[in-house]
Amino acid sequence: MFKSKEKSSSILTQRVQRIIFSIVVTLNVILLSSVFILYGYYVNEYRTRLLNENLNNISNINHASASTAKLLISSWNTKLDDIARYVELHDMTHDEALQFISDTNSIDDRYFQLIGSDYTGYIAKENDDGTYTQVSYAKSSYSSLYKVFDDVDDDNYSDICFAPEFTDNGESAVKVFAIYKHLVLRDVPGGENKVYTLLLAIKSKEVIASFNNQIDYEGQASVLIDSDGNYIVRNNAFDSTNFFRYLYLNNDLTLDQRNEIKTQMASNEKGELYYKNAGAVIENCLFSYEKVGTNDWYCVTCVPLSSFHASVFSASYVNGAVCLLITLLAVDITWLMFLNRRLKYSANREAEANKAKGTFMSRMSHEIRTPLNALIGYNSLAISAISNATNLKEHKKAEIKVADYLTKSSIASKHLLMIINDVLDVSAAESGKIKISHDCFDFKSLITSITTIFHAQARSKGVAFEIIFDTLIDEWFIGDQMRANQILTNLLSNAIKFTAEGGDVILKTSQNQTDESNVMIHFEVSDTGIGMSEEYMQHMWTPFEQADSSISKRFGGTGLGLSITKSLVELMNGSINVESELGVGTTFYVDIPFEKAKSAEKIPVYNFSAVKALIFDDDEYSCNYITQLFVSCGAQCKTVSSIEEAKKEFLNVQNNDAVTICFVDWFTFAKDGTDFIKQLRKVIGKEMPIVAMSYDSTEIPDEIVGVNEGINTIISKPLFKSSLFDLLANIGNKDNLNKIEKNEKFSFAGKRILLVEDNAMNTEIAKRILESTDFIVDNVSNGQEALSIFENSKEGTYSAILMDVHMPIMDGYEATKAIRSLSHADAKKVPIIAMTADAFTDNVLETQKVGMNDYILKPIDVQLLFETLKKYCKDK
Repeated sequence: MFKSKEKSSSILTQRVQRIIFSIVVTLNVILLSSVFILYGYYVNEYRTRLLNENLNNISNINHASASTAKLLISSWNTKLDDIARYVELHDMTHDEALQFISDTNSIDDRYFQLIGSDYTGYIAKENDDGTYTQVSYAKSSYSSLYKVFDDVDDDNYSDICFAPEFTDNGESAVKVFAIYKHLVLRDVPGGENKVYTLLLAIKSKEVIASFNNQIDYEGQASVLIDSDGNYIVRNNAFDSTNFFRYLYLNNDLTLDQRNEIKTQMASNEKGELYYKNAGAVIENCLFSYEKVGTNDWYCVTCVPLSSFHASVFSASYVNGAVCLLITLLAVDITWLMFLNRRLKYSANREAEANKAKGTFMSRMSHEIRTPLNALIGYNSLAISAISNATNLKEHKKAEIKVADYLTKSSIASKHLLMIINDVLDVSAAESGKIKISHDCFDFKSLITSITTIFHAQARSKGVAFEIIFDTLIDEWFIGDQMRANQILTNLLSNAIKFTAEGGDVILKTSQNQTDESNVMIHFEVSDTGIGMSEEYMQHMWTPFEQADSSISKRFGGTGLGLSITKSLVELMNGSINVESELGVGTTFYVDIPFEKAKSAEKIPVYNFSAVKALIFDDDEYSCNYITQLFVSCGAQCKTVSSIEEAKKEFLNVQNNDAVTICFVDWFTFAKDGTDFIKQLRKVIGKEMPIVAMSYDSTEIPDEIVGVNEGINTIISKPLFKSSLFDLLANIGNKDNLNKIEKNEKFSFAGKRILLVEDNAMNTEIAKRILESTDFIVDNVSNGQEALSIFENSKEGTYSAILMDVHMPIMDGYEATKAIRSLSHADAKKVPIIAMTADAFTDNVLETQKVGMNDYILKPIDVQLLFETLKKYCKDK
């Protein structure tokens, strides 16, 4: 029967071979005939599409320039208004205002000037000798600026206005663009009020460069004009004093044509004009324009039509296509000549695969029976323990045994489920049913879960496990977190399984930018285990394969992990490679592309320039990475990479007041960790914070945590920027707790708020801040407690709920949904405000979906917190 099947298969293969040959030859002839017909049509369509793409691209460039102009104007206005309001609010004198503005401005490319009614004043930047550089605009050459200093009106003198572009009187004599605002100061405390003009000046070339930073075309230039064509900021490429005059002079336009341009721009917020320029070589150009904000201004980008991107078509394309088709025909014939050899090879591989599947079924029987027998056995023991108990004392003992049996049964059931899932994943991959999701996920959460699982596994086996970051890595991406986790889990579980006690397993990660919105994450999983032979590595990705039967007997496993891993990596458009030496170890290299997640808004920036940390760590990679982290947070650090260097550094710390915090890698000093911390405390004193870096906080003895002689706090490894940022912000706020004074600007007397926060330090800080405005604060540490206390409260008890998003037991999302579903009278109307460090669009949308009214970013901006609460905590 088997021989008959093989013969039938051979006949079928020959028929398939003839059919494929006929189809390929026919397709080649059709392609060769069609290429001439399609060529002309393709060229036409290509050029049309290319023109449209260029027009769209230039419009996008101009839109980007317009957006930049909007942002610049908004930021200048905000900065100028904030300084002016603060100076007037604190009733500063002229000299105090100069000093304050000098201390406030830290950007070299912009400067403030405080000008009196006599057109003279000072640049608000203190010189090394404590003086200020004097400026004067009394000369007739500054006549265009006189109105700036003379347009004081009692009704609107405090408005922010734009000054005409002028040339400063410095040695450089450069063009300057400025905005100004009038403010009232006294020459001396208690003196007579005088009106001064505060001028915020920026070099015109810096302004022009800011919205001419994307140059995609030769001869491209952007400019900012008002509705009359006057230049707000002039670009040298436009050689006239007025934009419309620039077009009139170079295009010989009639009066009607001139008016038509103004009418078109006034009636359309964006569009295109086609006219000649006035360059050294006069060319036809596209002028793309877009209105900027509510100002009657336009951003205009000029691009010569000759610089449009275009491809050259010639007969060589046709000749190339013909040669390609002829080559293809020759390859097809050659392919058919070797088809039989490949079919024979395929038949051999199929036989090997069938043998591997047979071996797999035998091995699978053992793999499934092992946890299944455990399940049956522990269940029988549990039933027996309960049934054999005859009195209360024996029942209590039996309950303890049953709990242990159930725990072990749960472990066995999870192992059984893992085996079944492996088989299903292979089947799904082969049938193409595995789908890769495209969701926003937290990379920090992915690495944290990997750390938690495998650090414990490695430690129980006596294997050293380390996670190393080569570069700074973003914390949010768009991709499939579950499949990425599955890939790393398969590789790391194998690495730990095949590494003997005393060996090492390392996960090394780095990020490479591929373009503006995409990155490639590189993983290296290396071990010092048993390694693999070259023979096995040739078919290691085949399902059901293991190096030999002894591997299964010694280490267990189905032989599906690597096959699943390769399939998942390829489905995610990534790549996987391996290097291994028998008896030495193995390293897997995995590259997976992800899209960068876009932030909804920027997290408020804290100034950590005063932070100078001393890092105790003996790993070069860790030291380099931690240094990058501190620099990215705006802080400073110094690393010590050995115990000998650390002991020398003890003496340096005593005489170095610049060090403000110490970080100690617990793994480095674990053997004499307690003694090391005590010795460090004697050197640096009790006030300086010590932070322990550890994969597992349970490794650190409780007696040296949270005491003056020991460690102040623990931060989980690997470190992420958000973790370090929060720690530095919290420690800084902790130092200033006693400085929080009563806030006179806001008062919430008589109002009660529910604060839901699991971090004790954050709770203490938030509570002090809220109480500074007379809030009555009730605080709980998780969503379940918040749900319980709210459900049992009387109607009208709480004016608002501040809800942390990430908490144990029940997180903020679940708690909010549960509160909104209660029958409590306030359940639907009580304001719930999220507190989150996740400033990403998906996270913000999630807060709205579950019923939250608003959100506050962490670390908390106090002013924004009170303004948000004021919106919702109004008197009823």
